[in-house]
Order: sequence, then structure tokens, then C-alpha cells
Amino acid sequence: MPSIVFETPQGKRLVGGIDWRLLPASGSVDGNLREEARHRGATHATLATARLSEGVQVKGKRLQIQRVSAGLFSSVEGAKPLKGSHSLAAAFAQWSRQHETALLNVQTGDGKFAVVVVINGLPIFDKIEEDGKQAFESTLQFMREHPAISVFSDDLEKYPSSQLTQNLLDRISKATSKVTALKPIPADAAKLSILAILVLSAATGWMYYSKYKAAKLRQEAIARQRAADPIPKYLNALATARQSVGVEREALQASAEAVQRFPLAPEGWRITRVGCSLGLGCEVVFFRSTGTYKSLQAAMPFLELSPSSDINLNEARMTWKQALPAERLDPATQLPALSQFLQGADASKLQTWLVAGLAVQLTPPMLWPQAPGVPQSFKHPQALAAGKFEVSSVALPQLAEAISTAPSNVSWTSWRIEVGDAKQEPLSRAKARLTGNYYVTNH
Repeated sequence: MPSIVFETPQGKRLVGGIDWRLLPASGSVDGNLREEARHRGATHATLATARLSEGVQVKGKRLQIQRVSAGLFSSVEGAKPLKGSHSLAAAFAQWSRQHETALLNVQTGDGKFAVVVVINGLPIFDKIEEDGKQAFESTLQFMREHPAISVFSDDLEKYPSSQLTQNLLDRISKATSKVTALKPIPADAAKLSILAILVLSAATGWMYYSKYKAAKLRQEAIARQRAADPIPKYLNALATARQSVGVEREALQASAEAVQRFPLAPEGWRITRVGCSLGLGCEVVFFRSTGTYKSLQAAMPFLELSPSSDINLNEARMTWKQALPAERLDPATQLPALSQFLQGADASKLQTWLVAGLAVQLTPPMLWPQAPGVPQSFKHPQALAAGKFEVSSVALPQLAEAISTAPSNVSWTSWRIEVGDAKQEPLSRAKARLTGNYYVTNH
């Protein structure tokens, strides 16, 4: 077990009881040191180099090299050596380097005995003994094997040939240097390079991931902002809604003129209702007095008998194919503000319609079109508002004119004629109703 055997006033500490191992002749010193340290659980080490070279076989070649021994420091508790710690054996090897073999047996401050044996500059024995007898007995074999060994001991009784006896540990401490210091086991440069590459790759990956995540968060924030922004929602809905706001006036006028050629009372039947609507087409409804479906089809061959929504043998529903192309609301069309529409020239025109007996009804405008996520209070330079526009009590001769001369910001969606009592005059009992929408700006 390594322990401190001497400490100088300057803070240098000599540590004895270190495990020394001769490193292989081939391979790198650091690599061999790491391997030995791994096998013995050492965390720190020091190195000693032989005084003289020796011939060894390395990969089939005879080489002269100076062998290296490693002093391995390990602790059961896993404690690290204190700052300023040096190997006593390594320092003794440096101090006695002029001697081919050297032996140290000296009593420490705590009453124990530090024993070190160095052969050719390499420590081969480094131990702390509990008493002087054990210390002496541990050196006998080395003295028998090396009769000329240089002995350094403070016990002249056991070692009468000791070359020095006084202040041995203090003298040896002066031979300490970077070479004798207990240092951490050197890291594997290749593994460190790989680790550095991995760390760099991970850091780079993390950096790119962080940038990607930040960019994604920004994109998500922008997406949320856009999702919460009513402007693109409204403008997209407006562009779609502009494509179909009603029926082109010429087509609607043509459908109204076509109806006026229908007989009001074909044999056994009479017309009660007729009209055309965007998306639904045109239809005419007959009420039966004495006729049959067969006689009606014979009288109205240009119409097609269609199923009625009600099961009523006294009623017939007939349709005809009429072109009703959708009217677009051109973005280039200048629409009036609500106040201008209600008080300008168009309002005066509608007042003349009232004088002529037509009933004109307008509902307050609301944001148009309605879009999810867009509040009713939405304002924008391109925003529009729309209200219902209805004209009723229109006599048949006035129908075509009402369709064509309505204010330009009005789009018609349907017309319908209700035919009254058969006893009345045809022109007085047939009244038309026009429905549509008017459009104004909503800045």
C-alpha cells in the first residue's frame, strides 16, 4: 500500500510502497503504461529508465535499448496522490544513478521502514515494512544475489557497509524532478482524437440540431402567427367568393323573356309559379283543373316534366334548360361605400322605382364573405360588405328592365313570378320578385 515516508518543508512528498513493473521492450511507453495501469487499477504512475542499454529481440531484430520500468500508484479507497508527491524509489534511482546496484533501508518518521532496491537504474523492490527485522530480511536475498550492491541505511548494526547513514530521505528528496513525480496515467491520443471527433461531431450535430430546432420554432411561430392573422384568411376567401356572386344579367334577362312566351293556362292546367335561380336552374309549376300530365306534356313539349317535392296529383313541375352563367365580381370594379350607395344617384333611381309601384327592400350589410377566423369587425382596404337586395311587386313588362337597370353593385341570384287568381287580368295578377345582393366597401 503506497504511503508517504517523508515530506520536505517545501511540500515535496516521497511516497513508498509503489508497485513497479518492467514495461515490454516493444511498443510505445505510454501504450504499455496504460495497459499495465488498466490491469492493476492504477490512476497515477512514474517512470524510471535504465542506466545502461541491453540487447533485446524486437520483431525478429536484435536491438540495444534502455528498458523502462513503471511505478504504478493505486489506492483501495481510490484516493489520488497528494500534490507534490514523488516516488521514493524513482528519486532514489536518480540519486544513486552512478551505482550499478543500490539498496535503501531507512526508518521513516512514523517508525516504519522504507526498503528500495534499484538494479541498473530500475527499481525492482519498493516496500514499506512494519519493523526493522522484516525490513532487513526483505533485503537479504538481494544482497546475496548482488554482493557488490551499494547499501544506504541508517542502521549500521545490520548494514555495517552502509555508504551514508545520516539524513538519507532529505538527501534523496533533492533528487526529485518531473521524472520522479507521480502523474496521471497518460490518455490514449488516438482514443482522445476519436473522442474529440465524436464530441466535435456531437457538438456540431447539436449545433445544427439547435439551429434546426430554432428555425423550426420560428417557422411554427410564423405559422401560428399566420394562422391567427385574419388578413390572408379573408383575402383567400374573397378571391374564391368573387368567382360567383350571381347570374349574368343578360342571361337572367333572357330567361325572364323566355317565360313570357309560355301560355298561362294550357288545356286543363294553369301556371301558378315560375322562376330561375343560380345553381337550381329554371322551373314552372302548374295547377291542374281538368288536364292530365299527358295533355300538359303535349301542350308544353319544350318543357320537361320533373318530380315534384310533394305527392300531389293536382300539381305539375316542369323545367327547361336555360344557360345561367355565373357573374364574377371583378376586383377592378369600383364599389361604392355604404353611405354613397344609400344617398347617391343609385338611391335616387331606387326611389323612382318606389314611385312606379315596385317594393325595394335592403338589409344592413355585413362583412362579405364570411371566413373562419375572421371577425365581423374586420377592416381592410380590400374588404367588402354585402346585404340582401330584393325587389318585389314587379309587373311582367317591368321585369327585364329591372334586371338590366339595377345599380351596378347589385348582383341578381334569382327571379320568381307568382301568378294570382285566374279571374284577374294576366298582367295584373302576375307579379315578379327579384332577389340578389348589393356590395359595398368595408374599409
